[in-house]
Amino acid sequence: MSQNVPKKSRVTDPHKIFTEATKFMTQKNPTILDVGAGYLNETRYLLERGYSVTAIDINPLPEELNNFDTTKLSYIQCDFQDYDFEQSSIDFLIAIHALFFANPENFNSFFLKLLDSIKPSGLFVGDVLGLHDSWLLDSKRPMTFMTKGNILELLRESTQTFEVISLQDREWDGIQYDGKLKHWHIIEFIVKRK
Repeated sequence: MSQNVPKKSRVTDPHKIFTEATKFMTQKNPTILDVGAGYLNETRYLLERGYSVTAIDINPLPEELNNFDTTKLSYIQCDFQDYDFEQSSIDFLIAIHALFFANPENFNSFFLKLLDSIKPSGLFVGDVLGLHDSWLLDSKRPMTFMTKGNILELLRESTQTFEVISLQDREWDGIQYDGKLKHWHIIEFIVKRK
């Protein structure tokens, strides 16, 4: 699995689970927060459709996006775990390829804080790494790995009630951004607060 292939561009189309979640957006002027926004693949999709988006990432705005229209973008450079998530303040919360970088020791309380930040009828779309992902054994940094059951348990622990729109387990062998092959195991979810 150590074979190198050409690096994958980090500026890509938005993830499929995210575009699926946008079909369930009902608010006219939603408050949108992209957590661990990276190369703004999901944020750009929304900005191009006229939405205003707040994006949080530990890194500065990527140079590849210097020529992109950011007039409706509020970019906050910080560790998303340090962000002040206000209760019931977000209509659409996005966390694609971000949550597994959260500290595993505090993950459950952090995830519950995310759930509490969602307004009634608001959506949360994201993903976590599953237990079969090769990073479970290979990662040099602490990462969070979960099961579908872990996600459902956290939804039950929340002080709010959520409807599960989608909860999918996906596994495949593919490249990571540095061009190295790995086994991916991703659990994707879309939940809606009642």
